[in-house]
Amino acid sequence: KPFSRKGDKGHRSSSRFQSKDVNTLATDILVVQTNNANGGGDEPRLCLFRTGSIHVVDFALPKSMMQSQTFQGFHCVGLENAVGNRVDIKLVKADDTSQTKIVRSEITLVVHASPVAETALCAIESALGTDGDEGSAALPLLIRADCIRLLQQMWSSDKDGGVPSGVEDIAWYTLTVILLKLLLLGRKSQPAMQTSAKGSGELSAWEQLLQSDFHATFSEGEGRLLFGDSGPNDVSPSHHQDASSMLERYDGELSSLEFAHKINMEGDVLNFKKHIFDSLHLLHEDARLVSKSRGNSWTRRLGSLLLQVSEQMSPLMVDFEDHYQRYLGGSRCVSTACMTPEISLEEKCRLSSFGVAPCIMTWVDSMLQVDSIPVEEMDFGTAEYLKLVEFGLNGACATSWMTIRLLSTLLAKSTSPQHLRDRQIVMSMLDEGVYHHIQLQEELPMSISLILLEVIRRCRVDPPQIDSDFYWSCAAYDLVGRNDLAELLAQSLSADKKDSESSFSYEGSDSQGGEATPEDPDKDGLAALEDFSSMIFPDDNRIKEATRLLRSSRPLFLRVPRAVELTDHEYERSKQDKLLLLCRRSIATPLGRAMLTLGTHRMLSSDQLLIPDIVLAGRVPPANGTLALDMSSCPPNFRIWPEFHNGVAAGLRLPEASSDGGKIITRTWIKFNKPASQSTSNNSTNQTPPSYAHGGFLMALGLRGHLAALNTSDLTDYLSQGTITTTVGVFLGMAANKRGSCDPGVSKMLCLHVPSLLPPSFIPMDLASTVQAAAVAGIGLLYQKSSHRLMTEFLLNEIGRQPTKDQNTNDRESFALVCGLSLGLINLQKGK
Repeated sequence: KPFSRKGDKGHRSSSRFQSKDVNTLATDILVVQTNNANGGGDEPRLCLFRTGSIHVVDFALPKSMMQSQTFQGFHCVGLENAVGNRVDIKLVKADDTSQTKIVRSEITLVVHASPVAETALCAIESALGTDGDEGSAALPLLIRADCIRLLQQMWSSDKDGGVPSGVEDIAWYTLTVILLKLLLLGRKSQPAMQTSAKGSGELSAWEQLLQSDFHATFSEGEGRLLFGDSGPNDVSPSHHQDASSMLERYDGELSSLEFAHKINMEGDVLNFKKHIFDSLHLLHEDARLVSKSRGNSWTRRLGSLLLQVSEQMSPLMVDFEDHYQRYLGGSRCVSTACMTPEISLEEKCRLSSFGVAPCIMTWVDSMLQVDSIPVEEMDFGTAEYLKLVEFGLNGACATSWMTIRLLSTLLAKSTSPQHLRDRQIVMSMLDEGVYHHIQLQEELPMSISLILLEVIRRCRVDPPQIDSDFYWSCAAYDLVGRNDLAELLAQSLSADKKDSESSFSYEGSDSQGGEATPEDPDKDGLAALEDFSSMIFPDDNRIKEATRLLRSSRPLFLRVPRAVELTDHEYERSKQDKLLLLCRRSIATPLGRAMLTLGTHRMLSSDQLLIPDIVLAGRVPPANGTLALDMSSCPPNFRIWPEFHNGVAAGLRLPEASSDGGKIITRTWIKFNKPASQSTSNNSTNQTPPSYAHGGFLMALGLRGHLAALNTSDLTDYLSQGTITTTVGVFLGMAANKRGSCDPGVSKMLCLHVPSLLPPSFIPMDLASTVQAAAVAGIGLLYQKSSHRLMTEFLLNEIGRQPTKDQNTNDRESFALVCGLSLGLINLQKGK
């Protein structure tokens, strides 16, 4: 496959080409032709054919290799092991057929040395490939073969002056020599070449100075800052002489010129000339769009070649001549061959099928001013490119086609809403191979990229929802910067029907009950927050740092330096002291975690709420061994109330009852999440440790408005069989659920656990001070803003009452504090 361009980065995969085989060309066949090799005739040749009928070029092994002592007397007899553009050439010695050699060779006609020359050849192939006849298919192949042959000969004769002075891109120079000869080919005979545009007339002093050796030397040195890459009067005359002498040297070896002469004798070659010129002009306009990434070298080389052709065909192509002169100015490319053939006025013709020279920037300007310019000016700026879009742009002009397609959809007069057109443009960008907005910034001019970036910004703010009928693909969400929606969509498409209903939630698969899932191994909902925040704000690490500080289900990092004088026992004691300080900080994290994960959990009615663990252990480097906290020196209730607050934090993740959570969190679901230690009877001998976190879970259900689903018998079971934390959770949860309602049923339940509100005939009950404080706090919530007189007088008396049978002073102080808070809640906003 000598024409294969796999991995070529010069072209974007576009959705519309003139030639369908731009990137994957037809099958090429390499044949060994033997012409009486053993009888002293010509040596065997390697002939390349296109589709078996079009002879493209003959290949030969390097002369330096064949004339060496190792390969002297050998000739080619066969080909083996062809892979891509590489093949094994089998060589046999002429006088001894038993001696064979295998040479691995690479046979290619791709001009790797010059990207602009290779792209120009592809543009010509794409343009001439639309006719369908054998001549249109053969001419671009012959041009490519001549370019490679001429390039190799120039490289081999570089020391002999084969390369003109000042030429930077030799491959482009050889291509321009061939193209100029083809485009300026006369109808009757081959034109003679001159060395000057003036002829042999007398030159002025200024012209003689420009043609002097001093001017050539000065222009190559300090004069480059003044004249650029070439002098103010195009290129120097010596450059004309170099091009003419080189063409005279290799003119008889150019198969494309022979083919063109044959067509010129049999018919009209003008159609081929128009295809070649128009394809190069469209490539020139496409290079103007991508000049930000390619630089100005492409436009200077293409523009210099086309300007020279336009000048020779003047005045019939004065519009093209003016177009290139305005863009180039006096900066012409030295790497472009310059020749001035004698063309009579009768032989001059317009080498373009366009009525007006198409300009991509004029088209963009006309589309931007579609509402402010007259219709005739609008047609003048857009007519030629609209005609091209109708029949298909050149395959090498993918950037032009993308620009025209996107801006036509965005700026054309339409009755469709703006957000629908924006979404259509985003999908068109994906069709054109744009998967990141950086591609637009790096390739397109700022005036065009800003328009498209604004479309992306509008779609980022208002993208189609993933649960709608018109949702995008994951690549579209990534293009507009909504990686969070892309991740959610990927989860929903890969899950089954049940999981897909929950994958639209904020936490995705974190809602699964039972064991911890790989997406959330800590069961606290913080991992999902990290993932989604990193997708929306990839450069902001504050959420990640907050989750690290608030996570309590992992062992704490414990590093204690050991002094030399410490014994083993003292060192272990110091580690326990340091671990106790870290654990005191860890048991305070549920409060912050509750605020961070408030209302972020969505689930199904069959899911169980997971409560994270509070790990009171340390991880000691370097072996990362686990050291448990010694609880012997801690108070008895060291874990009770941290576990209670941990349950509150887990329950606050649930949605409010006013949302869809009221349909999921029912009485059955609450009893389903009841721990086993409270589900068994008191007479059971196989008791499990009490769950202090479940009391906090009940309080959180009341704060979110779900605890009212329980009836009186359920509350009685909790109060009679539960722990002290369960009682506190039921009191505060029911009071918060009925806040400000003065519900008599809840009021009786709370007053029954306050000894000061009981009649004297009641048998006194031994109630813990914590339960009494929770009942008083519940009364404050239940009678909030009611100014209830009886409760107000009761609380005023309780605040100043002397302690009687309180266990310690701390309990008495906490009870008085709760009475004051409840008094304030009952009379909230009632002061004057």
